[in-house]
Amino acid sequence: MKNFSKILALTAISAVSTIALANGDNYHHHPINNIKEGFVLGVDFGYGFLSSPEEMYPDNYRLSETSYKYSHSADLGSYIWGAHIGYDFKVKPYMLMGFELGYKDLGDSRQVVDLQQSNSSYFIFQGSRKYDQTAVDLMLTAHRYIYKGLNVFGKAGLAYVSSEVKQSATSDTDDAYGNLPFTAETGNNTIWRLEPELSIGAGYSISNNFDIHLAYTYIGGANDQPIVEVYDDMPFLPKAKVYSSNIVMLGLSYTF
Repeated sequence: MKNFSKILALTAISAVSTIALANGDNYHHHPINNIKEGFVLGVDFGYGFLSSPEEMYPDNYRLSETSYKYSHSADLGSYIWGAHIGYDFKVKPYMLMGFELGYKDLGDSRQVVDLQQSNSSYFIFQGSRKYDQTAVDLMLTAHRYIYKGLNVFGKAGLAYVSSEVKQSATSDTDDAYGNLPFTAETGNNTIWRLEPELSIGAGYSISNNFDIHLAYTYIGGANDQPIVEVYDDMPFLPKAKVYSSNIVMLGLSYTF
């Protein structure tokens, strides 16, 4: 009977311990779930701005042309999209780390400048410039899960940015030098630059496979005012540059 009491007591202790451990396991792991390592495919859509200046030419050019009326317009923001593939490793029960290779259409910027004689409605010069930028990037990633599927993440790496530049100049009247109306391309070319890229955001795993996320991304590049080249008082468009990008994107990723 004594031995039976000991066995019963040990059984009860074991049962209580098992329940306690089970509850403890649920306490520590259930609030953070839907964490899965593996290959990741993702798509993103959003809005971004290239940091190209709103004005093509600096104030000293406009002020020096006192006999001309100078005006400009700019459209620096556009809708953008991207896609990526990568792999996430579970380094802790609440953390994933990995890498991804991606492609982003960074959108475009457009600038137009009109130069008119003060006493005329005709423009003697109109210049236009358009930048279309895309990027191929390689990023290191880290996701920190906070509660259930809620997570915050950061990414850092390098982007190989392409900037396709289309530039043109037109005139619809004779200028002071007797030049006839014209339309000319002053330079169409594509340049590539290697730039740093950083991204921060938050996501939520709606299942073991699907995650939705919102992120801000910055890709480096030029931010300075272009240099003006002038020939016979006729401004020509500046050389091509890769401009920095500021992006906000909403995305969906699938882990398998």
